Amino acid sequence: MTKHTHIVQRRYLQNFSVTEKNKNLIWRFDKSREKIQKIPISKCAVENYFYPQEIEDWLANEIELKGITLINRIIEKESVEILDKAEKIDLIRWILVQDCRTREYRIELKQGIESLTKRLLEVDFIPRKALELLNKKYSIEYGEEPIKNLQISMMQRFEKLAPQLSSYHWYLISNDTEIPFYTSDHPIIKHNPYRSSVQKITKKKAIGSGVGYLVKGVHLAVPISPRLLIEIGDLSEVIKEPVPQFLKNELTVSRRQLVKENVEFYNSMVTRFSNLYVFSQTNDFTIFHNFLELNPEAKDKKRERFQIK
Repeated sequence: MTKHTHIVQRRYLQNFSVTEKNKNLIWRFDKSREKIQKIPISKCAVENYFYPQEIEDWLANEIELKGITLINRIIEKESVEILDKAEKIDLIRWILVQDCRTREYRIELKQGIESLTKRLLEVDFIPRKALELLNKKYSIEYGEEPIKNLQISMMQRFEKLAPQLSSYHWYLISNDTEIPFYTSDHPIIKHNPYRSSVQKITKKKAIGSGVGYLVKGVHLAVPISPRLLIEIGDLSEVIKEPVPQFLKNELTVSRRQLVKENVEFYNSMVTRFSNLYVFSQTNDFTIFHNFLELNPEAKDKKRERFQIK
């Protein structure tokens, strides 16, 4: 059985590394201790026995090799237009599985199921008088093994959504600023610019996070190098058919030049979604420091990720 398990693919992290004395090194920012180190990528995003061996083999043979081959080809050609439909599906499988395979996702699952269980007990099953007697001084906690099994099932379930997401609009975002894209121990970014815009206009808070894989307006992004980032997004609510073919093609494969503020946005999102570590090709973590000043709770390992009201 493999002891040292990478929760972020090692060959993916290599794209953010520098080579010194035949070693691939990367800058790592530990946000709980606010400590910066340059370390080998072999020591990045590693946990002991995080998955059983059969999952390690499945990841290596079915997900990682196909995904990183496509990522590196996109970097070489600087285009997503080179991908056919089958290749887009393989790359989205990599993105979905990477989103579900990390320690951060396991923590989110644990907090979510514990919060849901507690809420169900309070609302539906425990009489109010009993709660008063207990003074609500009780806790619900699931062990590591059932959460691990749930995480594995989610990875294998969600990767099957890839064909549905392959019709989303694709962007290759080019970073021509002096600031590199970061990545992290949970590198997949999820946001919903459509829902955010609606909230600003209506001034009403939306129900739910809006970042489910099939939610209208959802966008998934992943930095693939210090200079390139892939984003796929549902534009069904923004663009209604019929759409002129030239416009549709342009939106599908356009390559947008970013200003500094947009690089800061994506790096802040990488920071937000990370568990403990952010990685960079350089040791400039200014954006990270700025984010932590505004969001000091992000430094807490036990911070609340999931809440059911």
